[in-house]
Order: sequence, then structure tokens, then C-alpha cells
Amino acid sequence: MIKNTRIKESIFCYWCSIYEEEFLKSKELENIDVFINKVLISELDKSKYQKRIFLTIENNRTQILETGTEVNFIEIMDYINEQKNEKNEYEKLYQYFERESSDVLLVGIKMNRMKN
Repeated sequence: MIKNTRIKESIFCYWCSIYEEEFLKSKELENIDVFINKVLISELDKSKYQKRIFLTIENNRTQILETGTEVNFIEIMDYINEQKNEKNEYEKLYQYFERESSDVLLVGIKMNRMKN
């Protein structure tokens, strides 16, 4: 969960974290030179409770994060509140989230190319 006002910072932290992880993996496998390039941010589809973006490295000359990463921002509390039903199944999720929070759930999906 992240503060709605800190989405840009969260994207930066997420990107740095997965980039460092992939960089360390690649350094162990082979000695490569890394060029710092811009990160391209593409907005994907948007729905009532979810916004999606895709991050890739511009002019990527390495295999580091060559397939990019998808980041989803889900307004989970609004979703839970609208999905209430007679059985209140979704209300069980309140144990994980603050009821009155305006935070959003950040879900990052790191794409990996399948190696044959």
C-alpha cells in the first residue's frame, strides 16, 4: 500500500529495486558495461479502480529488464466498498487494509523472457 500522493516516488523506488536486482544477477553471469538510459513510462489501459503503466529502458543495450515491467495501482478500498454483498465476503479484506484509507495498492509485475 502506498500513499496516493507518493505514486511517482513509489514508481522510482520500485524501478530502482528491480533494476538493482537484475543488474546484480547479470554482473554475476558476465561482465557487461551498463549505460544509464532514460526509463520510458507508457500508460496502459485504465479502469474504474485500476491504472496501469509499463516501464522500459530507452535504447536498452543490455539484457537487463529488456522486457520491461508493468505497474498497477489499485484503489482497493473503493473496490471493496462497491463490491459489498449480502455475505460480505470482501469485508474480510479489511483486516489487511485501513477502512478509511485513501492509499492505493501498488502491484508490480516484472516481465521475464523465457529462455530456451
